[in-house]
Amino acid sequence: MKNPATQYEASCAIQQAPEAHTGIEWSNWALVFIGIVGIGYAGRTLSAIKRQIDTFVSKERGRLTVEVDSFEMGAPHEVWNATLIVANHGSTNTFINTALCLPCVEYCQWNSELAEIHLSVHLPRVIEPNMRGVRFPGPVQQGDRLTIDTWDMTQETIDAIKSGEKALFMLGFIEYEDVFGSTWKLRFSRRWQGPFTQGTTLWISEWGDHGPPEANREYKIVRPSSFRRLGRWILRREPNTVMVRRAN
Repeated sequence: MKNPATQYEASCAIQQAPEAHTGIEWSNWALVFIGIVGIGYAGRTLSAIKRQIDTFVSKERGRLTVEVDSFEMGAPHEVWNATLIVANHGSTNTFINTALCLPCVEYCQWNSELAEIHLSVHLPRVIEPNMRGVRFPGPVQQGDRLTIDTWDMTQETIDAIKSGEKALFMLGFIEYEDVFGSTWKLRFSRRWQGPFTQGTTLWISEWGDHGPPEANREYKIVRPSSFRRLGRWILRREPNTVMVRRAN
């Protein structure tokens, strides 16, 4: 018969836990290293794919261009028209969202960056590639503000243009989308400049770029994501559009 005390001691004996293994699991570190290398190669592959996609989109997307047709001053108190020519020199369709312009006569030192551009340019919703340029005759006004005599070109205005005191400007922008879902903003700023030949009724002039380089460039527009728009709405902030880079 077993001793009860011995049986009690045996049941209460504390089994010692096995000693922890303190050696380095080199196989686990090897797996970690292989995973890091794999992630690096995957990132490089994704970057290469993204560059290829960007190159394809840049080559195939629609691209709008804006030119201003040759111009000759009219007679006093007539309505002058400066004609825009909008064409798509890309490979796919473009879809017009907004198009505004401002053909006006102003002093040569005028800061056109502060102009009020309000004249709507009537363009078709879709401009196909390599189609004939769409023409829009814009009535020239005096200054950038609408007044009762905005389109009344007086003899004083004509003399100021001939003397070089004033010049004719064509400002504006076109916002459009391409078939890949990106939105673009094309800005244009032109100036009809001399010199004029004295003693004749024909003044030879041409359109040239006006203002800083940014005034005649195309930009890709990045819209805030849905979550960011929701966050700004919660914080009662106005969502804004950010132009992030110049088009290539």
